[in-house]
Amino acid sequence: MPRYLVERVFHVSEDKMPDVGRRSKEVAVNHFPEITWEHSHVVVDETPIGNFGEIEGPPRWIDATARRLGIQRSDYITLNYAGLFQQWKQRTGSPATEMTFKAARRRRSRTKG
Repeated sequence: MPRYLVERVFHVSEDKMPDVGRRSKEVAVNHFPEITWEHSHVVVDETPIGNFGEIEGPPRWIDATARRLGIQRSDYITLNYAGLFQQWKQRTGSPATEMTFKAARRRRSRTKG
């Protein structure tokens, strides 16, 4: 039987994580009874260009999972990190060639002075 690693990212404060965990478990049990959940991770993905929640999978599965979690289609994007980085560079005019905190700080310090 195939095994998969499912990684989900939520942008909430630490005190809200127990509620997120309960809701996540509820979705898994009620909507995916055919799947045996061995382990899962809930993380906040803080990047130099912003903080993101991440659901990975085929597009139809992402849409269904987001809907079950109460996330509206208008509230999420489907770009990967490379696409997000390029979009950020165009929006900010940053010359950064890598998505690192150091490169993002250089851009910010140039625009301040």
